[in-house]
Amino acid sequence: MDFRGVSKNYMWEGDNTNCIYYMTASQKPTSSSSDFGKTNNVIDGVAEKITLNANYGFYAPEAFEAKEISFTKKFENGRLKVAENPCWYTIVLPFEVNSVKNGDKNLKWFKSANDKRCHFWLMELTGATDNALTFDYATTFEANKPYIISVPGEGWGDNWNLAGKEITFRGVNVDVPMTVLEPVIYGGKEFIGTYTTITANGYIMNAEGTKFAKGEGTVNGYNAYFAAEGTANALRIVIEGEEATGIEAVDNSQLTNGNEPIFNLNGQRLEQKQRGVNIVGGRKIVVK
Repeated sequence: MDFRGVSKNYMWEGDNTNCIYYMTASQKPTSSSSDFGKTNNVIDGVAEKITLNANYGFYAPEAFEAKEISFTKKFENGRLKVAENPCWYTIVLPFEVNSVKNGDKNLKWFKSANDKRCHFWLMELTGATDNALTFDYATTFEANKPYIISVPGEGWGDNWNLAGKEITFRGVNVDVPMTVLEPVIYGGKEFIGTYTTITANGYIMNAEGTKFAKGEGTVNGYNAYFAAEGTANALRIVIEGEEATGIEAVDNSQLTNGNEPIFNLNGQRLEQKQRGVNIVGGRKIVVK
């Protein structure tokens, strides 16, 4: 809501707790003001603190600076230590994330397969074929850009398990851009984020967090889906360097029984493992 140039007598507050109020310094609420306008104020282009609620959408028609802006979410399921279920979720946020917390605990994400003792996985789309999507480690968490994310679950120990726990994504002293959700496009497949709950027809992350399944379904706010036509019933998720989790390396020899289909990184089926990276039973195997 843009109150710049409007008399205070005519200011009105809606029920959407994510609503942004643009105003000038002369309109800044005082300590004696009512509850109106004490949060989410953008005063002369600067907001002191904004706390986004996942139950409401978000739209910024005009960029502004935020001293602090945050979004809190629980990921009910975490990946298993044996990597049988990576439990991927999608996520898109309207601000650059430069701080992540679980309560008072600072969290950091893996930015390469060689990182150690990090707390969760954040991946960006880097390629696509007819039946597979390739994601790689994200080094930055940009505004309005969709990602997939996973947290450790049972088996990692209490110090690492983040399943079902509140994780707060924060932007501290960041520029919040005008809300424009441009898709990330590879191989004709558009990875699109949304800040409101929509019904989408395309490829949507399945409940297990293992693949994007074709069909029509609900995509909740601050999530993403693939808008694409294709004959594949699902799009497999291929992660660069997934043979090392960073918390503990997975022994891939224990994850196959010799009967799983073998693919290369382009999604082409192979008769046998080849030198380099192979996808066996949905997992990455490196043959030297």
